[in-house]
Amino acid sequence: MGGSLVFVPDAQQRRKRCRECGARWVHRPEGISRRAHYQPCVVSHALAELGSNPAASTVTVAAEVGCAPSTIRRWGARVAALAKPAVLASALVEEAGEPVLPAIPVELAAPQRSPRLRALLLRALTVIALLEALASLRGLAPPALAHASMLIPADAPSLVSRGDPRLPA
Repeated sequence: MGGSLVFVPDAQQRRKRCRECGARWVHRPEGISRRAHYQPCVVSHALAELGSNPAASTVTVAAEVGCAPSTIRRWGARVAALAKPAVLASALVEEAGEPVLPAIPVELAAPQRSPRLRALLLRALTVIALLEALASLRGLAPPALAHASMLIPADAPSLVSRGDPRLPA
């Protein structure tokens, strides 16, 4: 908000229930992530900081955002699991109508001790870069994570968590 990161503690999240099967779920407003304490702009900023700032670490980024370092790692895992980069890249090429992709990060600026964490964060940054390019093509405001449910192709892994009904479009 106004160039700074803001946590919105009182966002309305309506609980819904299916009249046929009785399943319950929460309908979140646009831009509010499910099962997450922080909004997509904070998550995008934190992961981008790890990708672009050589002095950044999960500890320093967590201190800047106001969360635990394990939360930063968890964000990386969630974003990396949104969709396969190849699926997003093919959707981007199809939508753009030309075989040009954005610059995809090949290495993190911030060194990570764990090769597993480095690979996970690199995949998360790749997913973010491809989502941002798709959002830009469709004229959606950044961050693209706020629109992930609209941007991820149907043949990518689902964003619906266990127990949530699949709602018709």
